[in-house]
Amino acid sequence: MVDWHVDLWRPPLPLWLSIALAALATVAAFWPLLPHRSGASEPLSWPQRLSLMGLRLIALTALLLLLAGPSVVEPASRQKTPVSIIILADGSASMAQADASLPTPGGGTLNVTRWEAIARTWLDPLLQLKLRQSANVQTLVFDKDLRVLPQGHELTTAPVGRETRLIAALDAAVPAGARASDGGLIVVLSDGRDTQRGLDNQLLARLSQSGWRIWAVPVGEASQSSDMSLLAWADADRLMAGQSTWINASVTQRGLDDATATVQLFEDDQLIDTQRLALDGRPSATLRFRVTPQSPTHGTTTLYSYRLRVVPAAAEQQIENNTRQVFVQLIRQRVRVLLLEGQPHWDTRFLSRVLSGDPQVALTRVVAISRDHVLITHDAQDIASADVPGADGVTNDSPPADVATNPAELINQIDSFDIVILGKSVERFFPDDSANRLVTFVRDRGGALILARGQAFDPTTPDGTRLAAIVEPLMPVTWGSETLQQMELSLAPAGRQSPLLSTQSLNGSAGDDPQMVISQLPNMAAATRVDRHNAAAIVLLRQKSLADPQQDMAAVVYQPVGRGRVLAILTEGMWQWAFLPDSQQRFDAVYHGFWNRAIRWLALGEDFLPGAEISMALDRLAAEPDEAVTVTVHTRQIMPPDFTPRLRLTLPDGSQQQLRPQRAGQQATLFTASFSPGQVGVYQVDLIAPPGSVTQPSGTTQPTGGNVRQTLKVAVEDRNPEMQDTSANPSLLEAMATATGGRVMGLGESSALLTEITQVQALRGVTERHRYAIHQPVAIIVIFAGFFGHWILRRRWGMA
Repeated sequence: MVDWHVDLWRPPLPLWLSIALAALATVAAFWPLLPHRSGASEPLSWPQRLSLMGLRLIALTALLLLLAGPSVVEPASRQKTPVSIIILADGSASMAQADASLPTPGGGTLNVTRWEAIARTWLDPLLQLKLRQSANVQTLVFDKDLRVLPQGHELTTAPVGRETRLIAALDAAVPAGARASDGGLIVVLSDGRDTQRGLDNQLLARLSQSGWRIWAVPVGEASQSSDMSLLAWADADRLMAGQSTWINASVTQRGLDDATATVQLFEDDQLIDTQRLALDGRPSATLRFRVTPQSPTHGTTTLYSYRLRVVPAAAEQQIENNTRQVFVQLIRQRVRVLLLEGQPHWDTRFLSRVLSGDPQVALTRVVAISRDHVLITHDAQDIASADVPGADGVTNDSPPADVATNPAELINQIDSFDIVILGKSVERFFPDDSANRLVTFVRDRGGALILARGQAFDPTTPDGTRLAAIVEPLMPVTWGSETLQQMELSLAPAGRQSPLLSTQSLNGSAGDDPQMVISQLPNMAAATRVDRHNAAAIVLLRQKSLADPQQDMAAVVYQPVGRGRVLAILTEGMWQWAFLPDSQQRFDAVYHGFWNRAIRWLALGEDFLPGAEISMALDRLAAEPDEAVTVTVHTRQIMPPDFTPRLRLTLPDGSQQQLRPQRAGQQATLFTASFSPGQVGVYQVDLIAPPGSVTQPSGTTQPTGGNVRQTLKVAVEDRNPEMQDTSANPSLLEAMATATGGRVMGLGESSALLTEITQVQALRGVTERHRYAIHQPVAIIVIFAGFFGHWILRRRWGMA
């Protein structure tokens, strides 16, 4: 059967030419009617003329209609075209909220979590099986990342994602190549929260133009009950005797705009201070408590426990987040630091100012002013030259009686220091083979070494080359000879886990991302090219040249060496962080915070209790869930090969685990273990040393039994932005659906997806092929009959 579409014309000729041809055809049709114009010997009668005119009209009319381009539609052909469906399921922590309802067979409702609600409806295994029988279905779970849920796998794990990147997941779910295809359906199962960014109209426009429609399924309540939560942290969690610190309490509220927050501070279980804070409609506000722990009566360290509590408001239903724990460790002795600088430079000058102003640090500074003049200062309060912006002059305090007064004596007494900092060209301070003392200091005595400006020995001089070879076992990197300018810093993956580069260490605030803070600070001035770093080295920061981005290398590296540690700053220009313009004053604490934290972190390795031959330290006293905490155990002597310190970890729920420390090397006295806290609360680490085990001669076996020798604690707080406000945001999902021509669906409407697939596939299966009517035999016969009949009659009637 042939279908004529009279409303569909595809003329092969221009309109003006078609009109001209129609006029000529009309004249030709009426030409036989004109007297004496027929071409015959005898005039034609009127019946004869009308017969010729009729045949012409039939043929010419058919021809003109064909020139107008009427098309013929062949019967529809059906093809099976699978529909593409992408299901995006929100796996972030807010989906664990139990504010979703599902109907029960008895007519009631069942309260479940948002995660359970989507698992029982849109992600029901039976529905998924039916969908895959008639469509191309891909199920993805997103939070911070996007991952595929394999076919046949159910949602069994709890939603624990610490971020929700809904818009980014939507962008990544549809590959660039797929956007040019026939499109499909994207089913978004979420509470509508996005902790990274807001609605992306350009992305939605691209999806809509390429045929992708969004079906949004909001889950969860848009408004939650009133709540007041608390976060707490100390400006410094390790203090010297008599030193004070600030404990910060950040109160966040929802639905309590007019409330006044009452925050209580307890030391152990004793109330020591109370402050009140009027919220005045602010979503969050911060107040501070100043604390001064009492000096320890025994031992060299004491751990102080502070508990902060915001008194629950009358309308609050959830009070678990109203209490936080903060630990402060008090250290008796000062950290002894020796700084050696052979070429005075801004970096070591500003570093000296930070250390000399720190009451926990006893600084001895040796600076070569000229070839024949060396300046030595002890515990200087301000030792920067007068030409340094903001400096007050040069101060040379009298040295303590037991401290050397010349460089040679200082090198001989290097074991009396905790940390040695090297600047540039320090070979003049290490005559002959005295650099071996530095190697012994780090590797065997457990001292810490800081390379403040990269390569400390000048490789272009004989002394520098000779001494560089001696200290080569301590070096975490191998340097090249090229000097690069204008270096841009970036955070390495290991840097996010380091206490040196945590948010609070950099800026004293829990709200700023460390990478964002680093990107706002001035770039480094120059760096010697790093060819490679050792396998044992841990890269905390990277740097690349702005002139040549391919020059990407390590910038800050940490490496354990024997009993000691080495921290290498492989770039120059960090002093600029201490001298920021007014527009960057919010980052003014970054420089001091980094160096203060580094000094304390490096100095902890030798914190032994009186008379003890074994000690334990933690790299942090406050952490977030899943953030690695490192436990370091030191022994004063090399223990037998089969000796392993016993560490017991007590979780907030009271359960206990055994940590298994690993020896840093075959002859090392340093053991390390780590754990990642998964719960919020207080974790306790006990060092259990068997009686007499640490004083046994080499080769003896480790005895059984033992007592707790040392206890440290870690306060784990969840500062997850995902959990600060868990209310659903259906308006975002509705906007996404509207922008792409999709729909907003309910939890109980999952069966509509099967109907939609059938309808879309039916539309995709219809194909039409148009052909010009001139291809049809009937049209050809009419034209041929008209003109052939006209020719026959003319011949019969004697016309030329």
